[in-house]
Amino acid sequence: MSDIYLIYRDSLQAEGYVSEIGRFLNHIVAKIDKSYIDNRIRIGSIEPVFISKDLAYSWMFSDCYDGKLSIKKNSNLEEQLRSKLSTPQLEELNEKIKIKYTLTDEDKALGLELHKIILKKIISDRFSQKFLDLKSGVSALELASWETQKEEAFSNNLDKPLLEALALANKITLEEMVFKVKSKVSKYKLSLADLLAQEQQLKKEVNDCQSIADCHRLRHLKFGISMSLRQMQNENIEVSPATLKITF
Repeated sequence: MSDIYLIYRDSLQAEGYVSEIGRFLNHIVAKIDKSYIDNRIRIGSIEPVFISKDLAYSWMFSDCYDGKLSIKKNSNLEEQLRSKLSTPQLEELNEKIKIKYTLTDEDKALGLELHKIILKKIISDRFSQKFLDLKSGVSALELASWETQKEEAFSNNLDKPLLEALALANKITLEEMVFKVKSKVSKYKLSLADLLAQEQQLKKEVNDCQSIADCHRLRHLKFGISMSLRQMQNENIEVSPATLKITF
């Protein structure tokens, strides 16, 4: 058994022996040591995404627009990147206290992949909430009876005790009650289809990103996170969108 690496929203509290590696886009990248993988670990409530060790330790590369990273001596970044630094770089860090690290192609690829994983998790979480919102305002009793209502409405069986009782309570005919339930089912299915289509389209846009710059541009347009002034200048974008709100 090996260590476990995961991502979860920083607004949630992980229980058990979960140690933080880094933070990115309001998400925590964390590790569970293999010696703690037993009944002491309770992480189901934080709905984590599990990732590889290489991806976990690429969190610091995930936002590097210019492909460079500042490293300070005795920092978390130095500790995690030390094995990647050459002897001259380590000597320079000891002397200058702060140096610039240039990302390798592998660093960039891992950083981009992690960036996209977190963007897609944000999308999944948003649409999971939208799905729950479809049922908001409905009582537990109504939800408990819903499957029976649908079964009776679409059944050729003339015996429809639940719908007959509801029709009587609502002072409408049984036929009207059946039509009412069928209409609700149709509306619900259309709402589900619309949500799923939106979610899949957004995830496709994330998958289509080929660089950190692409991710920043998508975040700027859809996720309510402004791109850097430098990128706006490079791409001749004069101002940020007026609202800069998440659009889904």
